[in-house]
Amino acid sequence: MRDTIRNSLFQIADRAALIKSLICLLIITASPGSAVAATLSFQRFTVEIPDGWNHMVDELGSNNEGFGAKVRIYRPGESGELTIVSYHSPVIADEWVLRNFTNVDPSVQLDLEEWGDFAGYRYTYSEHGSHFRQWWLSNRTTILILVYESALEATPDEIQVVDGMVASMGGVFRNR
Repeated sequence: MRDTIRNSLFQIADRAALIKSLICLLIITASPGSAVAATLSFQRFTVEIPDGWNHMVDELGSNNEGFGAKVRIYRPGESGELTIVSYHSPVIADEWVLRNFTNVDPSVQLDLEEWGDFAGYRYTYSEHGSHFRQWWLSNRTTILILVYESALEATPDEIQVVDGMVASMGGVFRNR
């Protein structure tokens, strides 16, 4: 009888250890390296920034009517920085308005893509030893101008994290 109880206790302990191991595995698997640290909310948009990234907000001068604050998102010690500026458009920013808002030569093909609650154009290029990714996004009357600049050595993982931040863009809709 004593051996049966002892064996039962060992089986329970083994099951508990197995369950504890599975829980730890689930926690590790569910915790990606770029977990969301914060959702930043501004007058016209929200953006999720991953763990390990910081942000700064620079208010633009009052002579820039329609423009919101400039938000800079960066990872300390890394060369890359994502800058976001919002603009309240006095007209509906459809594909044509948004395409004309870009600084890309009209002969260059840009495809309309969805990024979070916004849609718009993305353009990537290198110049003067830096790598640039630019987005011009709209959700009707809000236009977002995003620029990611980094050293040419930017890793694919860093680009993936930046694309994830852009894809997390949410619109802030207010009743007037």
